[in-house]
Parts: sequence; C-alpha cells; structure tokens
Amino acid sequence: MSVMMGMRFEVDQDRFMEVMREEDERLRGISERAKQMGAIHHMFMANGNEVMVADEWDSEESFHAFFEAAGEDIGVLMQKAGVTNQPEPRFWQPLATPDRF
Repeated sequence: MSVMMGMRFEVDQDRFMEVMREEDERLRGISERAKQMGAIHHMFMANGNEVMVADEWDSEESFHAFFEAAGEDIGVLMQKAGVTNQPEPRFWQPLATPDRF
C-alpha cells in the first residue's frame, strides 16, 4: 500500500512561486526523477507564509532514496526561495475506511 508524505516549510509564498518559475527546468527534472523513483502524486499547497508539499509514494523507502538522490537540487530551490526552517518529512498510512474516495 502507498504512503502519504507531507512536509511543511516557512517561506514567503510570493518568493517561493517566483523561484519555482525561474527554476522551471530544475523543478521539472526533480519531478521526473520523483516519478521514476516511485512518486504517485505530488503538489504544493500554501497557507500564508507556510508551504506544504504533499506526495503519495509507493513506499517510504522510495521517498528517502529520491530525497537523497535529488537533495542537492531541492536544497538549491529551498535556499533561493528563502526557506527559514529545516523541513522534516512526515509519513501517513492511508486507512481503508468506508468513506474513502
């Protein structure tokens, strides 16, 4: 069964989006690597000066292997965007409840 991964970081949302546009090629490369290494879904979400990445992975181990392989590129993006905290990934196992869709 897949796992959900969430990671929150503090950053100016406008600056974050500016860097994502400027670094389009790097961002797409990271995304392609993630897909190749087991990512099923990926998105960023924002709430004021907090951005969260929400992913679905085939396994927690796949995410860790990806993060190790792509860490340098991800670090460049986070530094350019001005992330002010050390993000830590959190993992959740989906539950098979009757209301799931």
